[in-house]
Amino acid sequence: MRKGWLAFLVFALAVTVNVGPRAQPPVPPSGSSGAATAVGKASDLELVEKLLVVRKDYQKSLENLRTHYFKVGDIERAKWAEEELRQYQRIAKQAFRLDLDLPPPTLVGNTNVPEANKLFMAAMSY
Repeated sequence: MRKGWLAFLVFALAVTVNVGPRAQPPVPPSGSSGAATAVGKASDLELVEKLLVVRKDYQKSLENLRTHYFKVGDIERAKWAEEELRQYQRIAKQAFRLDLDLPPPTLVGNTNVPEANKLFMAAMSY
């Protein structure tokens, strides 16, 4: 059953990335210049990159903590870390910069990956 859900999630992610609607850039309020918006967007690049790194570090820290507690036999705390990791994975994370979250439009899928094909077929069976 777990493999089925995993396949479904992989399929849903692939469909969302490949055929999902592309977000349109926000329209600047009337009276404001497009240059000011471009400067504001460029200035957030470093902050958004830092946010993405911190998110990955937080997830990795929880995974390491869970592994540590399992190794030392503290099952209760391992469950706490696992539950927090599960909650972290479930929360919506905003894509502040689509260019950092989405693959480039020039990306071409020209490599056949049999494992991915199996996951796709399993997801389609649901």
